[in-house]
Amino acid sequence: MTNKKFKVERRRKREIRTYKIMWDTSFSHLKRGMANREGGFYHFMSSIVFTAFALEAYLNHIGEGIFLLG
Repeated sequence: MTNKKFKVERRRKREIRTYKIMWDTSFSHLKRGMANREGGFYHFMSSIVFTAFALEAYLNHIGEGIFLLG
């Protein structure tokens, strides 16, 4: 019996929807801010920023489809 080592490489093609991740993050910060309103200022600010980034990422996503097809 021999001790040969084999290298196995797996590849997958995945599509990451950045806007979805940022939207979920925004909602999570909003929920935390609502749970602790007195100390929730930074959670609300983070939620606003992540909402803006999610919108930008979504527009980039749909814009790519429009310009590639058109």
